[in-house]
Amino acid sequence: MGKLTRADALAVALAGPVAALIVAWLAVLAWTAANGHPVWTVRPRSLSEAAAFRDGADVVRRMSAGERTNVPAEVRPGYISGSEPVTVTALEAAARARRIEIVRLLLDLETDLDPAAWTSAWCATDDEGVRMALSHDRPAAAATTCTPSE
Repeated sequence: MGKLTRADALAVALAGPVAALIVAWLAVLAWTAANGHPVWTVRPRSLSEAAAFRDGADVVRRMSAGERTNVPAEVRPGYISGSEPVTVTALEAAARARRIEIVRLLLDLETDLDPAAWTSAWCATDDEGVRMALSHDRPAAAATTCTPSE
């Protein structure tokens, strides 16, 4: 074994951070395998939450599995409401969250849109973009006037 040359010292200096990064990445992978993702830990529990969370992939997966936009489900507090959970349809959750792309996705995927669910979504928002997306697929029996209870 000879002396440590300048090139050898440079190689060791560069390899240290790379080795530390590899060890850190392996630790993150192990944590993820055991406990779920360390950053994105909140997962939608229902189609309504998937709509509120702007999770288009989960919306498509759930609707493909048979969930419908007309069925109300609970959305945890803090996403579209204050400190209390709310029970809303997926379309209303997307409208309240002002998620135009999710509103469009739900309208594209839903084959039997309930007029009452459409009206609830319409009345849940004053966002012009959301209302424009809703207006393109308005059921004939759906109202556009809102009462204080809606």
